[in-house]
Amino acid sequence: MPVFTSDFIFDGNQFLPPGSSILINDAGVLKAVFDHIPFETNVLPGLIMPGMINVHCHLELSYLKNRIPSGHGLISFLNHINALYRDSRDENQILSAIEKAEAEMIQAGIVAVGDICNTPNTLTQKLKKNIQYINFAETFGVIDSNAESRFNHALTLSDTFREAGLMVFPVPHAPYSVSSALFEKINQHASSISTIHNQECLAENELFAKGEGEFVSFLQQFGLNDLPAQANTSLQWFWSKLNRKQQIILVHNTFTSAEDIHLVQHSSQNVFWCLCPKANRYIEQRVADPRPLIRAGANIVLGTDSLASNDSLNILSEIQLLHAHYPEVSIENMLHWATGAGADALQLSEQFGRLIPESSPGILHIPEWQSEDSIPKVYSINRIDTLKE
Repeated sequence: MPVFTSDFIFDGNQFLPPGSSILINDAGVLKAVFDHIPFETNVLPGLIMPGMINVHCHLELSYLKNRIPSGHGLISFLNHINALYRDSRDENQILSAIEKAEAEMIQAGIVAVGDICNTPNTLTQKLKKNIQYINFAETFGVIDSNAESRFNHALTLSDTFREAGLMVFPVPHAPYSVSSALFEKINQHASSISTIHNQECLAENELFAKGEGEFVSFLQQFGLNDLPAQANTSLQWFWSKLNRKQQIILVHNTFTSAEDIHLVQHSSQNVFWCLCPKANRYIEQRVADPRPLIRAGANIVLGTDSLASNDSLNILSEIQLLHAHYPEVSIENMLHWATGAGADALQLSEQFGRLIPESSPGILHIPEWQSEDSIPKVYSINRIDTLKE
């Protein structure tokens, strides 16, 4: 069985000491991690690390790449999504875009994905099992009286995935798009993981704090006349509505305050904060600041959102953007968010995210990596288990 070493080896939590190496078998299973370099060793300059985890993605929206203008805010983005969704009839185009997007994720070293689903369009591709998916059947509905029918739609979609042998969890979309009655329905069917979009734009907090802002007219087009009960922020409104026995992934967090972080961190340790830097820049021209989350000891993970709001589904590109905005945050931290922490968030840590003997995390080699403190601007990613063939 071949042994590999590199200038740097990241194990999913931290960089290993210089002179470390790994042993993998012909099936790509990691058999051992050594603190030395055996005599017969394959030297791969650069970085060796586990495959990366994309905790938040909308693969089914891949056909919308380059079709929504950037920088116009979340309300404009959502209106474009709704209009384009109604006008989409070319199933072959949709399926082809899904297949291409998945291939690009594989090329970018992504091995597992938390994927949001509103349709069964990704099912055919996922059954090929090229990537490990945890599927989230998203639930919408702002009218309390419609809660049962809206939730039944999510259950029907969930059954479609489950009957095909895929893991799926019904989840709320966002606080502004889920009524109190619908939250109750979701909680009655609570499973081990839930995820929700959180504070992606300033208007979301304005809706709950003041009952005003752009979201008012947006929601009225769906028949909502009674605005949500007011709270200081949207998170402070919906936090008590979640079943906190679940593992919860809060996604985006672009306008989350230190007070909100404190509320969550002091009421549950089973929460992961997912940042999607490039999508937030695309939509709101803002990149969420990870430093308050770091100071609070929060679990941070990374996602790409969709190709409707991003030019790629590439976690390393997300790290590059974060590093450009917040260079004081260590690359070691960010790589952990992309690997070990991501696997923890999707409850896949027995197999993915870390260099653990007898696991198959999809071991990557990035040749251009030169330092523990920087990330290459131009890079290639290879899977080690294909290099030796």
